[in-house]
Amino acid sequence: MSKSLRYVLLLSICWLAASCEAAERMALVIGNAAYDSGPLRNPRNDADDIAALLRGLPEPLRFQVVLGHDLKQAQMIGKVKEFRAGLQPGGIGLIFYAGHAVEYQARNYLLPVDNGSIHSVEDAQLQGIDVKALVEQMESAGPRLSLVILDACRDNPTLSRQRSASRGLARIDARQGTLIAYAASEGMTAAEGEGRNSPYTAALLKLLVEPGLELSQVFNRVGAEVARATAGGQIPWYSSSPLPVVLLGGEAKTRPTAGAASELGELWLRVEPQAGELYVDGGFVGTGAQTLADLPANVNSRIEARLAGYQPAEKIVFVKPGAPTAVLLRLQPLEQPVVREPAQPQRHFQDPLHSTGFGPVMQRIPAGSIELEQTVAVGAFSIAETEVSFADYQLCVDAGACADPPVARSQRQSDLPVTQVSWDDARRYSTWLGKETGRKYRLPTEIEWLYAAFPGRQTVYWWGNDVGQARANCKGCGSRFEGRLAPVKSFAPNDFGLYDTAGNVWEWTQDCFRVQLGLVSAVASGLDRCPSRARRGGAWNSGPASMSESARAQAAPDLRSGDLGFRVAADP
Repeated sequence: MSKSLRYVLLLSICWLAASCEAAERMALVIGNAAYDSGPLRNPRNDADDIAALLRGLPEPLRFQVVLGHDLKQAQMIGKVKEFRAGLQPGGIGLIFYAGHAVEYQARNYLLPVDNGSIHSVEDAQLQGIDVKALVEQMESAGPRLSLVILDACRDNPTLSRQRSASRGLARIDARQGTLIAYAASEGMTAAEGEGRNSPYTAALLKLLVEPGLELSQVFNRVGAEVARATAGGQIPWYSSSPLPVVLLGGEAKTRPTAGAASELGELWLRVEPQAGELYVDGGFVGTGAQTLADLPANVNSRIEARLAGYQPAEKIVFVKPGAPTAVLLRLQPLEQPVVREPAQPQRHFQDPLHSTGFGPVMQRIPAGSIELEQTVAVGAFSIAETEVSFADYQLCVDAGACADPPVARSQRQSDLPVTQVSWDDARRYSTWLGKETGRKYRLPTEIEWLYAAFPGRQTVYWWGNDVGQARANCKGCGSRFEGRLAPVKSFAPNDFGLYDTAGNVWEWTQDCFRVQLGLVSAVASGLDRCPSRARRGGAWNSGPASMSESARAQAAPDLRSGDLGFRVAADP
């Protein structure tokens, strides 16, 4: 079947109206496990259990479910058509998929089980189901909420039994009223798990229809649950636009009155700093401030608060009947050695280019050391004071040494950080810059980046322990650039004179990603081949936690993304 014909079939609407009953809540649930190449264990269970969960809700919350197992390409298209025909304007549409998927040229494709002839991503493009087209089909029906849940990542089924072999699926920008949830973030794999369900589906089954939870609360808690279950090896993420207030599980139970109320209690929990995580009797309940109602009273509960870089705090409280119990936990920073060299702004320089113009402004960073699993010495080096901008990068493109990034001309504001550049693109720019200036430029090592981004390393963020307001460009940072890129130098520099080491765009480092940061060398070494490279700093579309000194991420070297850029380093 040609790609165009497959696309037409996917986008067609079921014309047999008599056989398609519209529903206020409509779900498409697919679990593909019995692949010709790379069979999986849990997707069928995952799909069955999600379908049962949605069908088991009381009216009017119940979903009409189109369920499919181990589907070939034609069968997947048939299920999509059946689902699309059942969508109702103003209703709710939900898609859940578990199985193999691949990414090709920033588009994601769900793979049918007859994948024996799929030997390349080009094959997958022709034979898979285009996720973006699927989302657009659902949105075109006019539901007030479109929800897509993908328990799948980029995968080579012939090489791995995991649902991802190298990196997460490409980001799809969610339109208004749409939320797209992924089992794993970029650079991470989605595990099948050892039990009946994958870790991601297991968390969904627990939280997706929890009464009283809005969708952002659901997926924040799902993410925390999966990260905890996998010891940080898998961190889900989601993309959303402004959403209507929808409680898939309905309103939380109202508190009983009269005599029954005396047997229930309520906890008012608060942790400082607000980024701290709260746990009740070992279960994660949220961050910052949380109210928990309808709890068993006349019992003791263990309240814990945790945050990277702080000592954990714990209280045993007695839940009083018929009245709220307020609990405040204040976290104290861990004592951390200070960089041995004073963190002072250093003299900067800017190399002229042989052709035309100048290279990035560079800051000289003094030698020192930081404490990881052991003391790591850091030699003197230089690093760009800003992320490489579109204007900087365009000089390399014009010289024919760099690939033109896939960004619309209208979005290439000269003072914005360049995005949609892979690790290989960043390395090519560094090589070109070196030839133009006579100085050896490169990407910073992860240790160099950390040392320069956090002068002193005494606090969660370079400016303090609280994220504050408008100190950086991130999701929830309160800046005027919320939800978009900011021009370089839009915020104050750190003590080394570096701008935007927190937020705006993730930054490539030279190093292969290693789980233990203490095993990473501070010395720039040969460019070993590896499946993923370390990146740092957080971005405009990630939360404050991604900007902390303990936050690390990884990505395949060929990843290009709208939230990923780089800055260059050089010998002193």
